[in-house]
Amino acid sequence: MCFHCPQGSNGWEDLAHLDSAWVTIHLRDVNDNPPMFSRPHAHVTVREDTSPGTLLAAMSARDPDMVSGFGEPLVRVGGGVKRRASGCGPL
Repeated sequence: MCFHCPQGSNGWEDLAHLDSAWVTIHLRDVNDNPPMFSRPHAHVTVREDTSPGTLLAAMSARDPDMVSGFGEPLVRVGGGVKRRASGCGPL
């Protein structure tokens, strides 16, 4: 998933103080069927004074491989910050 994140310190109309960043999240599915997300995109506005560690967005997904009442979904967050000079795509 790839997210475009515009950032403004003086409102959206003042283009001199507007910047943006791309946030990319790589998902790896390890079973037969990929997860199905409830929405394909997320638009998140983050204030400049947002504290570190604040939850910015939550996206729910359903895994068709999970049978009702059996097993637990496994989600693992790993890695770190990787930077790309420009664009959005595989690192």
